[in-house]
Amino acid sequence: MVTSINTKNTERIYQKHYQWIGFVLFIQAIFFFFPRYLWRYVWEQGRVKGLLGGLHSSIQEKENETTHRQQFVANYLSKHLGTHKSYAIKFFACELLTVVNLITQMILMNCFLNYRYTSLGLSIFSYNTAGLDAKDLIFPKLTSCEFEYLGTGGPSKYNSRCVLPVNVFNEKIYIFLW
Repeated sequence: MVTSINTKNTERIYQKHYQWIGFVLFIQAIFFFFPRYLWRYVWEQGRVKGLLGGLHSSIQEKENETTHRQQFVANYLSKHLGTHKSYAIKFFACELLTVVNLITQMILMNCFLNYRYTSLGLSIFSYNTAGLDAKDLIFPKLTSCEFEYLGTGGPSKYNSRCVLPVNVFNEKIYIFLW
């Protein structure tokens, strides 16, 4: 357990999250990838690419072939107008799932970082005369660690200074996410 001491009123802040940040980022990546996977590999399955095959190329070999392909797409869309409602509903469901996922991840990230994530980005622009800002409270680089061990005389506790270089990277990642 890592302990940060707030210099303003010397209150102890226990940081229990720093060792779990890598796992949390991995789980968040899976949750953010899920709507894309659902759309691309389950529902869409390359239908638009198949319909527009060859039209997205900037170099066309034969102008007649391009015109024929454009005519085919126009005929298909006019003939099947209004028949792809389930396709559109699935698309908007994926978009809605993405937005709900984003908001949920922001709330959970704020809870995970002891409700200090919302002030993280703004702390970059504010100047604190005490030299301690929200970045240092969430991601301390030098802190006091409590160690507990069991020896021949029974359990003992001692405090030591700990350097947490991984928090430099964690801070940058979460500032980028903010």
